[in-house]
Amino acid sequence: MSDTKSKIATQIKALDGEQVKLLVLSWLGETDGDLHDFQRLIETQTGNLDDALTLAPETEVERIAQSLEVLEEYRRNGRGGSHDRVRDWLDSLGTDDPLPCPK
Repeated sequence: MSDTKSKIATQIKALDGEQVKLLVLSWLGETDGDLHDFQRLIETQTGNLDDALTLAPETEVERIAQSLEVLEEYRRNGRGGSHDRVRDWLDSLGTDDPLPCPK
């Protein structure tokens, strides 16, 4: 198993089913389906997991670097969701009628 696949598998095992479901749906709806995109999404949504499978706190420098990576990806492929659509979607999570993830 590749290092990326192994790391993803380890991180997925530490999550509950609903978290995994949301991550996979976000990954499929917002990316081209590349495993590196999935890895980045896991880290964005859950923080970086250390070897003991606990959340390792992100430093401000790490958050900035991650934000710059996401911005660069947006500049490369031009994909993104409007702030209003993303906010409405996030507000709907946990309700009886959640909106589909914006694409």
